[in-house]
Amino acid sequence: MTLETYSVRQGRDILAPAANVMMPAAAALYDGLRGSSTPPLTIAFTQLWKLNTWDGPAREYAWKLATQTVYCGTFARNGDGDGVRLPCSLCQTGAIDSAFHRVHECRLTQVAWKWARRVLGVLGVGPQDYGADRTGAFMLYGATPFVMPYPVIDEVRVVRARRVVSVLRGTFFTAHRRIASGRAFAPGLDEDERAAAAAAARTTLPVETLARQMRHEMQREMLLDYIHGGGDFQRSFGFGAAPESVRPRDHIEFKQAWGQLFTKYNDAAHTIQDGLPRIYPEPD
Repeated sequence: MTLETYSVRQGRDILAPAANVMMPAAAALYDGLRGSSTPPLTIAFTQLWKLNTWDGPAREYAWKLATQTVYCGTFARNGDGDGVRLPCSLCQTGAIDSAFHRVHECRLTQVAWKWARRVLGVLGVGPQDYGADRTGAFMLYGATPFVMPYPVIDEVRVVRARRVVSVLRGTFFTAHRRIASGRAFAPGLDEDERAAAAAAARTTLPVETLARQMRHEMQREMLLDYIHGGGDFQRSFGFGAAPESVRPRDHIEFKQAWGQLFTKYNDAAHTIQDGLPRIYPEPD
């Protein structure tokens, strides 16, 4: 038996018990969220780890939400028995925290979803393209026209919107993780950290907080896409021999992908003027 064989076998032995817990939990959440345009769970899982420009912590957070292993007290999963459950520290409505609540029920998520739909509307993409699905289905799993590895709809505007859809979903996980991590009781916190988390949880967040952070992250990704598509950047970093990126290859692809969401680039300040919809405080 080689070291490689032993290592693979040992790894499987370690991961098998976790997989036995995660996969049923992931399937239960998927069944509770999926809609008419939700892709298969296997495709959705692939999209969490590949074919995007999300950072590592955002991908990990998305995976934990999808498998219901994100910490919410005694892991609040579909079908769990009674346990120690914590209320959501973001919307503070008294709702019990869970992966389902974070991606679908939370007031901050609902406001962010309304804004995301307005972003897609600027590109001419409407509910007829991604379905009138539940909020969590789009954020966690995407929609079939945008995540399948082959074209499933003969619509240029929909195919071109795949990049923006990917960025929208990534910014949701990035922003949500950042907000939630500073307001939750997680295992391993020392006394001072628990006190800080408790103090933060007592403050009320504006319901548009998540949407505002998503907008900021989208501006950043738009700028990076524009820079990546510049010839000077690609020549400087030897992109001719590098693996193909999911970012636009040039400014033509960039303008096709971002459409009217991009206004112009300021060469002097190296900033983007964007056409992202504004965010307004939502009424209670």
